[in-house]
Amino acid sequence: RGARLARDVTRLACETAAKQAELEALQRRLRNLQRHSAEQDVRFAEAARKTSRLQVRLRGTGATTQGEDLDGQLLWPNLRSTGGMGGPNMAKSAGLMKKQ
Repeated sequence: RGARLARDVTRLACETAAKQAELEALQRRLRNLQRHSAEQDVRFAEAARKTSRLQVRLRGTGATTQGEDLDGQLLWPNLRSTGGMGGPNMAKSAGLMKKQ
């Protein structure tokens, strides 16, 4: 009877250790998935903002200032401060101005 109890205790200890290792692996996997999901949420939010800005530009209302990208960053930062090269024709050929 004592040998059987010792064997059962050993088996339960091994099973407990295996389950604990499995639980730790699942916790790591969950943390990785949560981190990935949060990163993806940030990318989706940025894509939604850019899509919204593009839709506004396509409708022709609230268009960005000439020479700015969708984030409001200057495409050619040195051109605005120096008076630019090419003026409106350059912007038109780059597709930044509406065709009339």
